[in-house]
Amino acid sequence: MSDRNYTIKNYTNSKLIFKVKHGEISIHSDGVAKCDIHREYLGLDAYIGQERIKTNLTTISDVTGLPEPEDGVIYIVSTLVYICLFKERDDIFVIDEPVKDKHKRVIATRALARPVYTDLDKHILKMVK
Repeated sequence: MSDRNYTIKNYTNSKLIFKVKHGEISIHSDGVAKCDIHREYLGLDAYIGQERIKTNLTTISDVTGLPEPEDGVIYIVSTLVYICLFKERDDIFVIDEPVKDKHKRVIATRALARPVYTDLDKHILKMVK
């Protein structure tokens, strides 16, 4: 991506609020990009006190609801959608630098990001198979 102005389109399921130098900017959702999710019980149990928490192998795939790339446009997507597509598309971003209220809830963001993933996912798959 070059250093130029881009139109931002929000393909998450909620309005996003950006904290900027002179206040806030809201961006309403233009649609919702989603991944198909398949969960498979791993047969392992984790516990919090006496409460059993099951563990799953979650496979994410087949993104729907995201338009084809458009010149001069970047798309804000959920982290799951980003994980599915970041190697194929350089026009997708996630929110970054969250702004939290006194209850630690995210109420806004200051930036967009393209996280870089390592081979950690391959390591995790080896552990659970």
